Amino acid sequence: SDEVDREIVRRAQARISANRAATLGDNALRGGRYEEAIAQYHEAELILRYHPLVADGSLDERIIAGKLANAISLGEEADADARHRAERMAEEASAAEVAAEVQRQANKLSTLFAEANAAFLNEQYQNAEILCTQVLLDDPDNDEAQELRDVARKARHASVAERNRRDYREQWQRTFEELDTMSVPQTEALIFD
Repeated sequence: SDEVDREIVRRAQARISANRAATLGDNALRGGRYEEAIAQYHEAELILRYHPLVADGSLDERIIAGKLANAISLGEEADADARHRAERMAEEASAAEVAAEVQRQANKLSTLFAEANAAFLNEQYQNAEILCTQVLLDDPDNDEAQELRDVARKARHASVAERNRRDYREQWQRTFEELDTMSVPQTEALIFD
């Protein structure tokens, strides 16, 4: 009699544990916690496997096995969706980073061109040439920068040539002024400058 009572209690405990695990698995599955649902369904399946006599209409090993397979399938789909979302987000972040780099490069080139223009207009031809060379370091195929660098170089050479002509002219005039003063006879004994 005691042994029968103990067996009834053991079966009742097994049924309660299996029912509890199945209910927790259902709740976890509804909540999208697939790992937890799989673990709970495994537990319910093991209990029903070791205590087959506790099974009834809604608590059967085949039903729990079906729920377990469904939870595994949904978990794999959720993992695949998460991977696809992560890949898509990574691609979007990469595209945004590439676009930001392209924009940064365009801004840098625009700034260098503006500075080269300002230097050229202020007759700082060497600075304009250096800035155009910097543009060519970042964008070697930039035809406009090559053309502007050549123009700045020619302007620098023309500026140097003009300055040399001016200096030679002034030197020429000073030399003739000195010659004119040398031809004037000195009438005083000592002349201080």
